[in-house]
This record gives sequence, C-alpha cells and structure tokens, in this order.
Amino acid sequence: NIDSDLGVISTDLDSLNLTVSEVNIVGRFKIVPTPTENNWVNWKGINPISGQAYPFFQVGISSKRPRFRTKLATFYPYRNDNFFYPRPAIERLNYAGNAEEMHRWNKEDANYRLVDTDELVTKENFEKGKQVGTVFPATV
Repeated sequence: NIDSDLGVISTDLDSLNLTVSEVNIVGRFKIVPTPTENNWVNWKGINPISGQAYPFFQVGISSKRPRFRTKLATFYPYRNDNFFYPRPAIERLNYAGNAEEMHRWNKEDANYRLVDTDELVTKENFEKGKQVGTVFPATV
C-alpha cells in the first residue's frame, strides 16, 4: 500500500524483511529503508508503545518499469488503531520554527503530540528530546 504523495505504513513492509541502508529487490522494485538520524532533536526512532527501536524512518522506492523514484515518509501504528508520522527537527536548522508551527497548528485542531505520553504539544510541555509526531485517525 504505497501512496507517493503521502507515505507508507511501516507494517505493510514488515513481512518483506528489508535490510536497512541497503538495496532490497522486491519484484521489479528497489527498496532502500533509511534509519533515523542521530542529529534529530525530537525523534529518536523509538516505538512509544513498546520502547523498541524502529528499523527505519523512510523508504526510497524505485523502478525501471514503470520508471520512477521517490522517497516515502513512514507512518507507524499508534494508540487506538491510529497512525502517526514523526516530526524530526534539527536544533540549529528547523527546531524553533517547527516548535512555533506545532503550537500554532494545534490551536487550529491539528494533532501534534508527544507520542510517548500521548499529550497534545503545548508551549508548556514541549522540550528537546521528547518524541513528537502527527497523529492521524485510522479512518481517513
């Protein structure tokens, strides 16, 4: 289940037993899962429910026929049959801007959450090191 405008659900790829950071051939597709980066302030790649590390953050998919190449964001299963997309930020690049954006959009009913505690991100609870994600209902 791939939507190149949106992303891929991590569990859809679990059965493929992909090797991270390597080209995996699946049918006529090349799939390269890439890991979480160490320099992100608010995403460490840890499953908020199990505490285990996720094997990958995004997936590159390419094919010669049909000819295409894209990188897909990975959405992970979350509480109550919902899904979330991590909101990584780099401290000196986009951390401050992302923080302001999340506060502003949450006032407009967005769903940026501290995924470890399931709290809506606010100015009072947002701090470096806490994992942040955008939560989407499973029924969308």
